[in-house]
Amino acid sequence: MQSPAQKTVVAAVGLPLGVLLAQTFADFASQHLNLVITSGAVPWTVLALAAGLGLGVPLLAAAVPVLRAARMPARVVLADLGTLAARRGPGPAARWLAPTSRLALRNAVRRPVRTSLTVGALALGGALLLTAGNVYASLQGALASAIAGRGEDISVRLLQPGPAEALAREVLAVPGVRAVETWAAARVALALPGRAGTSRYTLFAPPEDTTLMHPRLVAGRWPQPGESAVAVNRTLQDSEDGLDLGAEVTLLLEKRRAAAPIVGVIEEVAEPALYTSVTGFTALTGLVGTAGDLRVVTTDVAPKEVASALEEALLARGWFPLDVMTHDAYGQALADHFVIVLISLTLISLAAITVGGLGLATSMSLGVLGHVFTTESSRDRVERFVDVLWRGLAPRPA
Repeated sequence: MQSPAQKTVVAAVGLPLGVLLAQTFADFASQHLNLVITSGAVPWTVLALAAGLGLGVPLLAAAVPVLRAARMPARVVLADLGTLAARRGPGPAARWLAPTSRLALRNAVRRPVRTSLTVGALALGGALLLTAGNVYASLQGALASAIAGRGEDISVRLLQPGPAEALAREVLAVPGVRAVETWAAARVALALPGRAGTSRYTLFAPPEDTTLMHPRLVAGRWPQPGESAVAVNRTLQDSEDGLDLGAEVTLLLEKRRAAAPIVGVIEEVAEPALYTSVTGFTALTGLVGTAGDLRVVTTDVAPKEVASALEEALLARGWFPLDVMTHDAYGQALADHFVIVLISLTLISLAAITVGGLGLATSMSLGVLGHVFTTESSRDRVERFVDVLWRGLAPRPA
């Protein structure tokens, strides 16, 4: 058991080290997730909780055995060092083992609670490590499936919609561009029951003859030309309540309000979004012949080089790209989110394995020491030492 001074030193060293590691991991995650951390300060309540756990948990863990041992007479403690079970010898099933193997088995089962905690920590760490690998493989499979449904090499999101035909001509004039699809797009809010409005989401309208989108419908159907209906992705359903198949949603764009039934639900790894037909987009938004999203297919030229030239060409004509992303960059951006999950689960599993390993080493060490003190000569030497020490400390008669 650690003394209060030792626990204070451990907490004083471990707390700043933990804060440093946490801030390092937060910086790493923010770079991969494209986030901006405005403050790295740790609230004092978190520090107080961590310090309290660091000081209190060891004390609580040692309280039960210490209180039990404190009630035992000194000679009983010297005669019983927790090794009485070893004197009974191994069971019949273990008699075929070698003496060293029987000793190891006896030490392992001498303290069932200690052994259970050690094995449990190691099993938990191993299970978490396997879970981390399986989750990452599953997420990678879902990512590959989602990206397979996107046929473009570069996607361009415009700050403001522009004339579709003029945008198509400008993009096709960029070296390395083989084809382009102009998608109508607008940022709309949703009026849901009991709420005046929600955050803004993008309403897309791909061309009727698009070859770059292969939606994976999980319910319902795709909006048909001539109807003012929408399909939503599951990401939007997770973000907002009341967007079930068959429900009616009201779209808000500036001062315009338009109601549309939800006729389909699609599965994709993407931002929350709605989809409709070109004619439905015009009826819902009032915008005609505009494009807010460009899907570009390149030739053999590297998509990254084409994306840079494309951005320069659009800026030169006064069309401001909000986002220009290649197919590979899109996949990497999604994969970075999964890497954070993998690292978090792996660190937790390694911590559990480390605790289990330390527990196993401690259990083995105590077992060896306990075996040494089971011999009569060792116990006699300890008893004589305590007797001499007691006599030296006892007050002498005047």
